[in-house]
Order: sequence, then structure tokens, then C-alpha cells
Amino acid sequence: MKKLTELMMVFVMLTSLSSCTGQQNLSDDLLNNVELTFESVLNVKNEISSTPTEYENMDISDNALNVLLENFPDNADSVTLSQVCDYDRNFEILRPLFISDDEYNSEYYQGFQKQLPSGNEYNDGDRYLLAATNGGFSYAQGESAYNGEEVECFYKLDDLNDKAYTLSGTEYKVSDAVNYINEQLKNYADIGYGNMKIACVKVLKFGKEYAYEFDIQRYENGMALNRFFYLDGTEAYCPYFAVKIFMTKPEHISELLGNTGFVKISQVNEKNDKIITLSNALEICEQTLAENHKYEVDEIDFGYMPELENKDKNFFYDDNSKYSAEPGWFIWLDDTLDYERMAFVNALTGEVKLYFNNAEENE
Repeated sequence: MKKLTELMMVFVMLTSLSSCTGQQNLSDDLLNNVELTFESVLNVKNEISSTPTEYENMDISDNALNVLLENFPDNADSVTLSQVCDYDRNFEILRPLFISDDEYNSEYYQGFQKQLPSGNEYNDGDRYLLAATNGGFSYAQGESAYNGEEVECFYKLDDLNDKAYTLSGTEYKVSDAVNYINEQLKNYADIGYGNMKIACVKVLKFGKEYAYEFDIQRYENGMALNRFFYLDGTEAYCPYFAVKIFMTKPEHISELLGNTGFVKISQVNEKNDKIITLSNALEICEQTLAENHKYEVDEIDFGYMPELENKDKNFFYDDNSKYSAEPGWFIWLDDTLDYERMAFVNALTGEVKLYFNNAEENE
């Protein structure tokens, strides 16, 4: 259990390790080579399905466009996001979703803990649950599958057929696991923990068998929230609101990492009538990428890359933290654990930032 608890804290604190991440801004010269194309939000949405998918440095999957179209929001406002707070009374609401009344022992309830993120904690040596005041929560039981080796990844969740792997001695369909996790996400939303959906499912080698990892995308008012962990360290915090769920046996969550909590729109700063098209964003991204590698893009989102307003804070994700956010395109170039690559193209200015994580370079 100590190992699991430490892993959760590592997941939360990854954003403070700027040596493991990098960022590259598109130069003014490159941006000047791309003509910006602005359209209404409705026109941008209508043009998604006809977006070119083949580029010199990228191939865009049809599924990426289909999922983006299905989840595209109705507006693209510039906003202030506020970290939710006062969730200290939510432990008893959340707890039954992970620990039944028969399994729960009040002797192991730790009460309110002041660590970051602060919240109410339960730890009986086998099960660990944290219900944080910032709207985040984490759970773990048994051995962690976090470092399992990825053997397959599914983005197209409507067409899994009978694909199945052995979890804890039982053959378990990926489609059944998806249905189970979707029901859990609905339960979390119903008790006030924000809207979430499965972005992709990864099959992990776990001992002699397998485990499933679900990368979860958070949304606020239809806008995707950044789930790529990154910290600039000198100019601005770019917080991420990631959730990862692991399943090591059927119909059972063995680990959930979501300490970062979630945010609400507290103020609309500007109504944006027009934004750059997806084709335009991909063209900008293409101009930025090195010519010696081709990426398979299986996921594109539209939403917010928040920036902490108070740069003097030592840690974000605190109650009442505020973030400025403009809309943009998240173009996922690689989502391999510890080797993630993502481009964020601002939908108002065309500015692009490449976010990358490469643990190997820092070993």
C-alpha cells in the first residue's frame, strides 16, 4: 500500500518536474508562412468531416475526426476557470462506489489530511481512497498496473467486436470493460464530479496476464480540458486535469488516479464568433514538426489549455485557483506513457506549442 500511495503522489506531482518535459513555440516566421482561416464555430464543426487526413509528417485517422465531430462544442468562449472547492463532505457520497458497507471499517478512516491535495482519506492497508477538496479523488487496491507494458491501444470503442484478454484468470472482453467504466463515469458525474469520457483503452501486460488502462478526458461546458501533464517552470503553469483508471480483474477498478480535480467556468471573458478551422490548425502543426518522423494521429480534441493566473502560487489545483483559458486544438501525436507528444494550436491566434515528455532523455 505504501507503494501505491507513493505512486499517486508521483502522478499528482509530475507537473512539478519540468526537467522531464519540454515545450516548443512556433516561430513568427513559420506562422507567417501559414494563412489563417477563420470561420464561425458552426462552420468549423461542419467542415471537420472533410478535413484532409494525409500530410508529410502526419496521418490523421478517420476515427479521430469522427470522435471530434461527435464531441465538438457549440461555442468557443475565452474564459476564467476556477478550481472547485469545498468537497470535504463528499467522502461518504463517493466511498460506496469503491468500498461497500460490508468492506468498510471506520477504524481506518484517517479523516481530513492536509497534504496536497488536501481531503478525507481512508487506508486499511489494502484499500486506499482519497476524496480531495478540489474535486479530485484517487483509489487503489492491490498491486499497481501503472508501469505495465502497453501491447495494444483502442480509440474506436464502438467497434471492438469480441476482442478479449485474460484478467485475473478470466477472459474479459474489452467492450464489456468499456461498458463498465462508462457506467462508473456516469455515477461520478451524477454525484457532482464533472463530465468525463473514455479517450482510449490500453491493454497492458501485467505479470503473466493483462490489465486494462483507461485514459479519461474531462470536459467543462463541452470543452475538453488539458490532460497532458506539463510545467513550464519559469513563465506560466499549464495545469492538466487527467484521470487514469486501471482494471486488473473484471468488473472492478483496481486503481484510479485523479487527484488534480476539476474546474468550472467562473467567468466568460470574451465571446468568440470565429476561430481557425481544423484544416488550418493541422497545416500549422505540420509546418512545426520535424521532417524525419511521421506521426499517426488517433485523437484530436477541442478545448482549453489553462494557464494559472497567479504565477506566485507554489502549487496549483488548490481550492479556488483560477486559470485563464482560450480555446484551441489538441492534436495528440503520441500518447505512449512517458513519451507523450502533443501540439496545442490556439484557435484565436494560430499560435502553436509542442508539448513533449521523454523520460529516456532524463535518465
